[in-house]
Amino acid sequence: MSAVPGPPGQPSQPGQGQQPSAVTPASPGVPPGVPAPYQHKTPWTAYIKPVIWTLVAIYAVGFVFLNTTTISINFVFFRAEVALIFVLVGMALIGAGLCAGVMMMTRRRSTKKAELAEAKAKLAANGKSK
Repeated sequence: MSAVPGPPGQPSQPGQGQQPSAVTPASPGVPPGVPAPYQHKTPWTAYIKPVIWTLVAIYAVGFVFLNTTTISINFVFFRAEVALIFVLVGMALIGAGLCAGVMMMTRRRSTKKAELAEAKAKLAANGKSK
């Protein structure tokens, strides 16, 4: 039994696959044999960021509602009754502030070192050229 070829992109016999041609079936308004125009499709990864932010927001709301109990904090000179969530958020802000301060100091120090090395290189180049 001989195989009768079918339309491009269709296997001629069951189990046999052919590579689809670059020419797609004719669309309304597009002449046959002309490739269809490119249609931009949004990749599935574009949906990951909003999903992650939604999950983070849900987690944050749950975190706040589950940590509303009042605790007693001893500040050496006085005691205070404060909701646990305020203590946790306050400590997180203090930690973030310290981290930002250390990062700024490190960046300034590395910038000064780079400027000093550049100045030394210029002096060395000027000394050799004379």
